[in-house]
Amino acid sequence: EYMAQLQQLEQNIQQILNQKQALHAQQIEISSAQEEIEKSKGPVYKIIGGIMVATEKESLKKELDEKKDLDANDFIIRSIDIFFW
Repeated sequence: EYMAQLQQLEQNIQQILNQKQALHAQQIEISSAQEEIEKSKGPVYKIIGGIMVATEKESLKKELDEKKDLDANDFIIRSIDIFFW
């Protein structure tokens, strides 16, 4: 019984670490995109369903900020769910 609980805990921790790593990679990608947007003096684009679409710089910056926050919050919620599942 104790060994099974320990193995389950180890699996939960591994899932959380994998999610953290994926979130970290996503956060780096978003930060990189934000830096490029700041440097851009011309139009900015985003990809929607495989199509590149021109968009307003401020709108895209806001969208990326929101995505960064949502991803972080989602990670916290999933981690809690996994840990206490």
